[in-house]
Amino acid sequence: MVEVLVLGLLCWLLCLTFASYVYRISKSLMHPAFLILMFIAFFYIPKAILNVSDGLLHFSYYYKYEVSAASVTLAVVYLLLSVVAFFLGFLSACSVRSRFAFVSPMPAQREMVFALSFSFAVSFYAFSGLLSSGVGDFFLSVASNRFEVFQDSGMAMLLLGCYKLSFLVYVWNFGGRKGWVVFALLWMPALFFDAATGSRGKVVVENVAPVIFILSVRGHLKVNGLKVVVTASFLAYLSSQVTAYFRGGIDHAGGVLAHLRGPEFPYIDTLAFSIEKGLGPTWGQSILSAIFYPISWVFGVGVEGASSQFTREYFSSYYYPNKIEIAFSILSESYISFGFFGVFIIFLYGWLVSWLFRVVINNGGGYLPVILAFCLIRLVLLVRNDLFNNLIPVYFSLIYLSFLYFIMRLGGLVKNDR
Repeated sequence: MVEVLVLGLLCWLLCLTFASYVYRISKSLMHPAFLILMFIAFFYIPKAILNVSDGLLHFSYYYKYEVSAASVTLAVVYLLLSVVAFFLGFLSACSVRSRFAFVSPMPAQREMVFALSFSFAVSFYAFSGLLSSGVGDFFLSVASNRFEVFQDSGMAMLLLGCYKLSFLVYVWNFGGRKGWVVFALLWMPALFFDAATGSRGKVVVENVAPVIFILSVRGHLKVNGLKVVVTASFLAYLSSQVTAYFRGGIDHAGGVLAHLRGPEFPYIDTLAFSIEKGLGPTWGQSILSAIFYPISWVFGVGVEGASSQFTREYFSSYYYPNKIEIAFSILSESYISFGFFGVFIIFLYGWLVSWLFRVVINNGGGYLPVILAFCLIRLVLLVRNDLFNNLIPVYFSLIYLSFLYFIMRLGGLVKNDR
C-alpha cells in the first residue's frame, strides 16, 4: 500500500511537471501530449490507489478480480517508466527540425456547398428507413439494443462518415468565418445522426472532439483553462447520463469513487491483471493485427484487437452476446507485447504524437490536414483503448476522404490549387 502511494505520487508529480512543460512550449491546452499526461494523472493513478486499498480490480460495476498489492505496485512502476519514456519521445520529436507538410487541393466555397449538400441528402435518405417508425420509437429501439439496429446499415454509416468529413473539411478551411449560424446549422445534422447511433464514441470522439480541436488549432476558438474544465465537466456528466440510459440505469450515487469502479476506467486494472496472470509476451501480435488489418480484410482473414481478445478470453460472459469489450490501453498492450521492454513502444508513441501535431499546425488549407487531425485524436485515445480500435476508424476515414473526393470529381468541382 505504501509503495503504491509513494510511486503513485511520484508518477502524478511527473505527469503534471511534464504536462506543464508541454503547455509552456506549445502554448496550447489542446496539445495531445498535454491531454495524455493529464489523463494519466487523474484517471490511472487514483484508480491504482483505489485498487490496492480494495484489493480488487474493477473492470465494471459487476466484474471484479482479487489482486495482490505486488501486481498493482509493478503496474504503477511500469506506468512510471512509461510516462518518462513518453516524455522522452516527445522531446526527441521536438528536437527534429522539420517543415514537412502535405500539399492537398484547397476547396472553394462552392465545392464545400456541393459536398455538404450531396452527402447530407444521401445520409438522410440512408437513415430514413431506420427512422421510418418515428424518431421516438427509433431511439427506444436503439436504447434497447443499438447493436442489432445498425447491424445491416453499413451504407448509412459510410454516407454519414462522408458528411462528417466534409463538414470537418469545411471547419478546417472556413471555421466561423462564414458565420456561426451557418456553422451551427451544418453541425446539427452530424450531431443528430451520431446521437441516433446510440454511441457516445461517435458523438464525442468523431464529432465534438475533432470540431473543438480543429477550431482551436486554426485560431477560430480561444481555449483557456476555464473552458477546458467546464467542457470536460459537461462531457463527463453527459457520458455518465448516456451510460445510465443505454446500460440499464446504473446508479451513480457513489459519486466519483463509484464511477472509477465502473466500466469507463479499467486502464490500470488491465495492466495489473496482465501482470498478475503473467500474460505475454505476444511479440506485438495485436499491434501487427491492427496495422495490417486492411490486408486481412481483403483476404477475408478475421483478426481482433487486444481489448476484444482479452475480454473474450477472461470475461466471456461480459463479452457475449454483443461483443462488449473491456478497454485495453496502449500501456497494457505494450506490456503484454514485450513485457517491460514495452516502454520503447511508449517512447515511439510520444514521438509520433509530438511530430504529428507539428505537421498538423504547419499545414495550410485542404483535405489531408483533417485526416491528420483525426489521427491525432485517435492517438490521444490510445491511452484509453487499444491500437486496433483506434486505427480502424483512421482507415475508414481514408475511405470517406476518397468517397468525398470522388463526389467532387463527379461534379467537376475539385480545384487543383497548389
